[in-house]
Amino acid sequence: ENLLNQIKDKLKCFLDSDIVVIGGDLNCDLNIQSEQCYNKINIVMEQMNMVPVVSAGDISTCSFDYGATKQATLIDQMYYNNKLEKLDHLVDSRIDCPKIWVKSTCDINYPSDHFPIISNFKII
Repeated sequence: ENLLNQIKDKLKCFLDSDIVVIGGDLNCDLNIQSEQCYNKINIVMEQMNMVPVVSAGDISTCSFDYGATKQATLIDQMYYNNKLEKLDHLVDSRIDCPKIWVKSTCDINYPSDHFPIISNFKII
């Protein structure tokens, strides 16, 4: 919660900017709306006029392991301000999740259990 307040304070510095994009690994299952962290993140982002890039229901990782079992879910997100229009986005999830779950720490073919989020915007 403290980190979320720091993000909110930092975003306040950019309220008048034409381009504001923020993203990262939120360590929160963004597909479960009842989760406390999901609700807190969305409330703060809405207060700051920030819009999510990736829709709920999508996935951004193979191995969200804060639950009882590893599962593919959405924990990474990008947000953009209301002065931008999202043209498109892609979560590059071409990696085979079972290979991620058994990977060695030195496997260069699977360097991360997170998928890249790519988006194109237009200033409006």
